[in-house]
Amino acid sequence: MKIVLVSHNVLAAGLLAAAEMIGGEAEGVAAFGLMPEDDGEILTNKVTEWLDEGEADPEVLVLSDLYFGSPFNAMAALSQSRELYHVTGMNLAMVIEAISLKDDGMSAKEVAEQIIPLGHDGIVDVNEVLASM
Repeated sequence: MKIVLVSHNVLAAGLLAAAEMIGGEAEGVAAFGLMPEDDGEILTNKVTEWLDEGEADPEVLVLSDLYFGSPFNAMAALSQSRELYHVTGMNLAMVIEAISLKDDGMSAKEVAEQIIPLGHDGIVDVNEVLASM
């Protein structure tokens, strides 16, 4: 399975760098940012070029930063011509877990089902937790 991280600006690259700092080098994972001077087509072309490099992989998991943001829209458009499994609202916990599961023989959908709860569970009101201690 290949994993594609897409975001506004350098967020995806930062998430990948942080995930690799914690878990080591992540093969088959790439990060792409939509820069201010770019449009969705430029992002789509970059992702397509990377997906076409090396061995073809039928499983591609896309993680994007913001629901209905431009990177999300670019990947939604790309999914019209390529088979992608796309989850939006990515955070570091989701990226780390997706990377750790990508070579376990799971489908992109199965990995997505495992990482989506991490996005929800990682949002915690720390003041509330501390007050209850």
